[in-house]
Order: sequence, then C-alpha cells, then structure tokens
Amino acid sequence: MSDTEQQNGTVLVIDDDPAIRHVLGFMLKRMGFNVLSVPDGKTGVDIYRNQTKEIVAVILDVIMLGMSSADTFKELQRINKDVQVYVSSGATDDVIEAAGPTGGMAGFIRKPYQQPELTAALGHLLRNRQTT
Repeated sequence: MSDTEQQNGTVLVIDDDPAIRHVLGFMLKRMGFNVLSVPDGKTGVDIYRNQTKEIVAVILDVIMLGMSSADTFKELQRINKDVQVYVSSGATDDVIEAAGPTGGMAGFIRKPYQQPELTAALGHLLRNRQTT
C-alpha cells in the first residue's frame, strides 16, 4: 500500500454489478483510496463491522439484489451513526427515491461514473485526510 492510500483510507463499494465495482475501484484507487468491493449488502455490512476504523466512506448502489440499499444503510448506521454513505445509481429520480436510503446519507453519485464528479463528491475526504 502506498503512502497516499494509507493517508486517504479505504472506500467500501457495495454494488451487485462486477463491471461497476471494477471501474469504480479503478477510479477510487487513482484518487489514492484503498478499495474493498462486495456484491451485496449483507457482505458489505459484515466487512464494515470488521473494518469500521479503516473505512472512510461507503458507496452503495441504490438498487441491489438481496438486502435492499435502505436496509443496508440502516445496518451501517447501527454500526456507526457517522458512517459516510454515498448512494449511487443510474436509475431515474423516481426509482431512486422509491428504493434508496433517505436522511443521513453523505451524498449521491450518479452513474455512469465520471472522475470529476467522483472527485467532487469525495473531495472533502481527501482534504480531511491530508490535514490530519
């Protein structure tokens, strides 16, 4: 792990699409984050529970198979009420509103991912880690 990765921490990506996990992982690594990618909410919650101190943010797909994004979000908040969760989707706004978690999320990142938007969304994490 490089000094940059140690400095910026780990982002947990929870998305059931392996291609999305791969692309997003690549983009996050370019930003200096270590990345953990999992295909479902249950696994994501288990990973977060075991690595809470290392994980600085979670990027959570709005529409997933198995455990819903709303339930995943609630479980993550039970573990750490200050968890930084960014929901992510390429769906229309009405689908996102119906399926996704609500209050308390750190932000929203629209698919397909673009590096400038991802950097803008997670920029405060980069700045906060560099000043601590």
